Amino acid sequence: MTLLTAKDVERFLSAYTQALDSRLEQHRSKTTTDLLELDSWRLWTLRDAIRSRNPSFMTKPELEKLMDCKLYFLQPCRLLADHEEAFDLV
Repeated sequence: MTLLTAKDVERFLSAYTQALDSRLEQHRSKTTTDLLELDSWRLWTLRDAIRSRNPSFMTKPELEKLMDCKLYFLQPCRLLADHEEAFDLV
């Protein structure tokens, strides 16, 4: 089993940032701020909102917003997959 080093994590984050920048260029309808806010909402705000409910659930507007996130962030994942060398842990 290979453990990730701080350098590996920096490479991964750099590749994610590059993919996000590429996505921004492709979708001029969203500004950088819009996409960064959407990403932050997806990673933190939504998670906290769901966890605060008993039982945990997602509202329809949250689900719709999450689908919007997936539409905008799916392409960077494909871009990262196309650049496998960024993930080599040799």
